[in-house]
Amino acid sequence: MYGSQIVKTGQIIVRQRGADFHAGQNTELGRDFTLFSLKEGTVKYRKLHGVNYVDVIAK
Repeated sequence: MYGSQIVKTGQIIVRQRGADFHAGQNTELGRDFTLFSLKEGTVKYRKLHGVNYVDVIAK
């Protein structure tokens, strides 16, 4: 998924090997490091202290 795209609850946002992106607001990290949304909303990527986070801004 790209930034500003709308996702549904449970939809996969990022598939990755290792935690390149960390879970932010309304996202969860699966056992295989997959990031998925907990709520319906808009995807937002951000960087804080050198760590990449993925958020879902709820509607």
